[in-house]
Amino acid sequence: MKKGIISLFLLFCACSFLTAQETIQGFIFPEDGSVIWQHEFSTQQSMNELFNSLIENRIVTDYEIIENRFSGVLPQVAANYALAGFKKSKTPNFILAYDCTANVLIQYKPGRYRVTLHRIRLINNGSDFSFTNPVNLLEDFVLNKNGVSKTFQKSGATILNTTFIDYFSNINLFNDEW
Repeated sequence: MKKGIISLFLLFCACSFLTAQETIQGFIFPEDGSVIWQHEFSTQQSMNELFNSLIENRIVTDYEIIENRFSGVLPQVAANYALAGFKKSKTPNFILAYDCTANVLIQYKPGRYRVTLHRIRLINNGSDFSFTNPVNLLEDFVLNKNGVSKTFQKSGATILNTTFIDYFSNINLFNDEW
């Protein structure tokens, strides 16, 4: 009887945790109001090869390596709406007006690595849109009083998810033979 009650309690806790965070196209929306992007990639590279490739290709800057974790800053990256299958006219203005940068955490396990972007910042790219702030957090455009905006759900999440997956999956080793 006691085991049954404990099992039900643990099941309830697990279900509560799963519903506490909404996930859309790799974007996680914790209850603290932040927006996090996360994706897991497979790799044939060793941890040192992967981390060296990140550094040499300038995929991540201002980096620090601690055991099997690599943290740093994502340099300014423009969202690639065409790669995601969208036309410019169907792309939200905030994606056209801003490039992305973020804090990056890359965790390595043999055969795979997980990339987490948090504190995703949008930097005005000088386009002709009416956004005047030089820097905004992604949360400012994604979240509203009802939760996640419909615009982000329809196209923004797909465009940014495709951009980030493409950016972090094209990590090539430099060839030392020349």
